[in-house]
Amino acid sequence: MGCDKIKILKNIFLILMLLVGIIFILSISQETSSLVSYSTIQSDEHIYQNNSLWEHEKNHIINLKNLTIPAVMTPTDITVCNIHGTMNHYTFIKAYLRDSRGKPLCNKTITFKIEGDSNIYVVVTSNVGTALLYYYIFQNNGVYQIHVDFIGDDNYSPSSSSNKLTIDDISSK
Repeated sequence: MGCDKIKILKNIFLILMLLVGIIFILSISQETSSLVSYSTIQSDEHIYQNNSLWEHEKNHIINLKNLTIPAVMTPTDITVCNIHGTMNHYTFIKAYLRDSRGKPLCNKTITFKIEGDSNIYVVVTSNVGTALLYYYIFQNNGVYQIHVDFIGDDNYSPSSSSNKLTIDDISSK
């Protein structure tokens, strides 16, 4: 009778440890994930095989086939240049998108929003991570915020940045 209680306590402890491990894995991140696979590991009363926990004595199976570990997204850094221009003229507004190691990110969608302009401009980065917007300045003289966003994707985290568009009178140049 005493051995049966010890076996039951041992089984409960192993199941609790498995559940704590699963909760820890799932709590790392909830954004993206990749499939986990397991090899065969045999303990005193359990065999872990084929992504399942098989309990010999009771023939219970806990299915781990859909267990996923969240993937870690690479941080990004986006910057936008400070721009000077004149009303009723075109100017280039340039943004740079890089990963956390400074590597340029190409073919990523960047949005530009300029204060005083209700439009949202969408540009795709070049092979050197540059997004170049050819912008017609219709605003009056003054300083306007330029805001750029990268919304992220399956591999890279989102980032945003702001800077200034300074519009000067053509006669003051």
